[in-house]
Amino acid sequence: MRRITSLAAAVVVALCSLAFAACGGDDSSSGSSSGKVEGEISLLAPEYSDNTEGWWRDVISKFEKANPGAKVKLQMVSWTDINQKITTLVSTNQAPDILNLDAYANFAGDDLLLPADEVLSSDTQSDFIDKFAENGKFDGTQYGIPFVGSVRGLFYNKDMFKKAGIQSPPKTWDELRTDAKKITAEGETGYGMPLGPEEAQAEFSLYMWGNGGDWVDGDTWTITKPQNVEALQFLNELANQDKVTQPNPGTTNRTDLWKVFGAGKIGMVMGSNFYPVLLKAQNPKLNYGVAPVPVNGSNPPVTLGVEDYLMAFKSTKHKPVVKAFLDFVFKQDNYGKFIDTEGFLPVTKSVSDAVAAKDAKQKVFIKAVDDARFYPTTNPTWAAIAPQVKQNLGSAVQGKDPADVLNGLQKDAEKGS
Repeated sequence: MRRITSLAAAVVVALCSLAFAACGGDDSSSGSSSGKVEGEISLLAPEYSDNTEGWWRDVISKFEKANPGAKVKLQMVSWTDINQKITTLVSTNQAPDILNLDAYANFAGDDLLLPADEVLSSDTQSDFIDKFAENGKFDGTQYGIPFVGSVRGLFYNKDMFKKAGIQSPPKTWDELRTDAKKITAEGETGYGMPLGPEEAQAEFSLYMWGNGGDWVDGDTWTITKPQNVEALQFLNELANQDKVTQPNPGTTNRTDLWKVFGAGKIGMVMGSNFYPVLLKAQNPKLNYGVAPVPVNGSNPPVTLGVEDYLMAFKSTKHKPVVKAFLDFVFKQDNYGKFIDTEGFLPVTKSVSDAVAAKDAKQKVFIKAVDDARFYPTTNPTWAAIAPQVKQNLGSAVQGKDPADVLNGLQKDAEKGS
């Protein structure tokens, strides 16, 4: 989940604290197989922030205290280096017992992973939110164990809305267009559109899905689907016909745009569930709200889901220790502290309930999880064409015809299939 992790790591000092009083208690004396599992396992994990390693070491210490015969050897690696690291380890038959990463399907496709039901108790599995668990399946079997998630919503400046006479956030494209025009008429930027190379695919996906489109239909690429073209044309019109966006939206990156919204200079922008953490650090006095992503007409609600995973490799010599440790990680108090520390969306029902009860803004995102759609990451071609998608989508609002842009991406996808 680099779209999440890179930004979260940069602002960890500002992470807001979520209250988990209901979770309470110390796990140090608990464990599903206390004293009954033996052996040393290895864990390779990325650095989400400066606090990630401390959280892992705390959980490991508690687990080892509860299971004196078990040991967990932790190795932390930066997001910049972890893909090369795991590639080297796998190629030299030194795969870790457990890996934390933003992709699992390549390992599952190479038959390197254990099914989740072999390394998790039924209680742990039943606590996962269905959407995130389903996205961890490859060929019908779950190999990717949900770890952290993210979904999107519409952030809007309440002061700008009041000034423009807007009573409530838009639910449809037509309402978004009308509201953006009203805000622009007051001398502000109505809508922030990040179609630059950082994450153009995210902005486009929200509109594509909100219009009934999709990247694929089964194994067939459908990038030129009429609904997709219509969605990109709508973005083109917002930028060039209605002129309600910031200058040069086709080259604007999300990170930069979020800072402008945080400064109170944009009426609306799409943002992730961890965006409130950044806004609190940048401008704690900003008067803003969060609403579901607008869709075209009567299309069903939708949001973009992003997910990171844990996975267990078949090469482990101590599967009982792996299972006991993974169950321990997802105990409500342990996992709740990780969400508290890092600011991500929880993937378990128990911690989601705790967060929703304490944080109204996060509750909006948690409710949106059922509507989440995901990039076609289980299709190996996606990784190959993602760079072209990011680089080329913005040109559709910078002078190129949206249909031509999507046609070019369709040809790239078909070549890679």
